[in-house]
Amino acid sequence: MKKALVFIVLMMIICTLGVLVACESKTNYPIDFPQDKPLPEGIESITPTNGAALGDNGYFFNSGKGGSFFVSVKFKPGYEEGNFAVFADGKQLPILNKNELDDCLYIDYEVYPTARVAISWSGNPVLRSHNVTFEYINGNVEEEVTNFTFSYQYIQGDYSSGIKTASTLKELYEIIQRGTTRFIYGTKLIVTASVEGKIAFPQDSMVSYSATKYSDKLTSKIVGNKAIKTWEKIVESDISLELNPNRFRDGDKMNNNSYLVEDYNIFNDKFDKVETLKDIYDNQGKLYARLQNNQAIYYLKDNFKKVDINGVVEDGKFLYREEDKRWYLELKKPNEYALEKADGYDIGFAEGENGVSKYLQDNPKFVYGTIEIDFKSNIMDWGADTYLSNYYLGAYNGYRLKDGKEMISVCFAKSVNNIKVIINGSKEIVFNGINDSAFDAESKEGVTLYNATGASRLEITGGQSVHNGKTETHSIMFDQAVVGELKSIEIVSAD
Repeated sequence: MKKALVFIVLMMIICTLGVLVACESKTNYPIDFPQDKPLPEGIESITPTNGAALGDNGYFFNSGKGGSFFVSVKFKPGYEEGNFAVFADGKQLPILNKNELDDCLYIDYEVYPTARVAISWSGNPVLRSHNVTFEYINGNVEEEVTNFTFSYQYIQGDYSSGIKTASTLKELYEIIQRGTTRFIYGTKLIVTASVEGKIAFPQDSMVSYSATKYSDKLTSKIVGNKAIKTWEKIVESDISLELNPNRFRDGDKMNNNSYLVEDYNIFNDKFDKVETLKDIYDNQGKLYARLQNNQAIYYLKDNFKKVDINGVVEDGKFLYREEDKRWYLELKKPNEYALEKADGYDIGFAEGENGVSKYLQDNPKFVYGTIEIDFKSNIMDWGADTYLSNYYLGAYNGYRLKDGKEMISVCFAKSVNNIKVIINGSKEIVFNGINDSAFDAESKEGVTLYNATGASRLEITGGQSVHNGKTETHSIMFDQAVVGELKSIEIVSAD
């Protein structure tokens, strides 16, 4: 009996193994996939997926009896199918899915295997072509630039068109219109403007285009006695390229793009203001840019320090002048920096993986955005409980110091001459004679009241604010390191 029982158990095990082997032979079909075969130009990858698995002996189909797997193809940016096709045992496969993401085409081809299956492909993808239209924007203004020479060419792969030249943008536009206006993906459209005998550049937007996405390269450089600006536009979609003759600088004024330094406040080593590119290039000594008078910037210059000037990142060289009690940043001549930028300065604290934005986010001394103040006063001439935030002292990239100074603008009725400022419902400070003609500024316990037209106020920031047709009369600065975090301000008459 025991022998019979053992025999039955053995037979059951053998049958079970036989069923598994039979199932495996029916469902785990090998996939002959040429993994080492070079891919056609324009194909990023070809991979069996969704039901296909990679084992020790190559790919196999493992989805169970019946069903399908995919051959997924990723095309390189700008390419489409052309005559490219995928085959299973020599039979062309149907397309199941087709999607685009970041200029890349993705196609899934579906395979229904019933035995060992061989995957192959043939043909080649092609680059897409796009329409490029050119517009001449004259703004009903005569083109006054006479010293510049303009040129245009395009480069498609190894092919380079001839360089077309013209003495005006309008003439260049007319030459372009007679040529090719449909280009394959990745074509470079190159426009230059050059002038001899003076340092001058048109504005960056003289050549611009409208597109949902685009790439370009802009360079400015000085070669001998010639100033050259080049726009290199990359065709990645249908675009409209605009040529605007009105986008020229006034003479050879320099370009200054920065939230770190005051616009156009560049000085030589004698601290005489330098206003033109010629003055910059003729200067033999050091150059300085005056910083925005901003407490967040002053904190960063001491604690973050790294400054990006025209693409070069270095620790900023800062200078304090006792004469005007302002901070300055040392500069080089613009063409001594990278990126061939010769028409001025792009200046800011350095960005990147560990740049100033991350530093501000992680620093507990900073908070993002404007502060919320509960303001109450019925003696405002531009409306009860109305004040204006003065952003001058506040932020860099939207971040401000938590214990920094905050300034508000107010407008008192002419009858008001003495006021009481109540901070956070408890701290009270009185200012008298605020409408006296001699009143300039007065500081008490971390609070400073300024006459909006007084000399002290004008040293800090510029013109007056206007609201509801009424002009600001005074500004009030609160030093939160002294008065604490501002939650509420109430101003009442102390007459």
